[in-house]
Amino acid sequence: SQARASIDGSVLVVIAAALGLGQAMTDSGAAQMVADQLMQLGGGSPLLMLALVYLTTTLFTEIITNNAAAVLMFPIA
Repeated sequence: SQARASIDGSVLVVIAAALGLGQAMTDSGAAQMVADQLMQLGGGSPLLMLALVYLTTTLFTEIITNNAAAVLMFPIA
């Protein structure tokens, strides 16, 4: 009963909605577009690409929750 009481329903709803949004980004091509832009900025440097993915994830977390940002960045990365 303690485990059930400790689950935050709003967090589950946010994660579920982010999964749908992540799939929509993949289906619409938005994830590919963002990934292409990051690759152009990175110029082929793996270290710079890692930094750009990290920076983009950080920007997403300023707008949405950490969990949702991770779900959205998964198809982009």
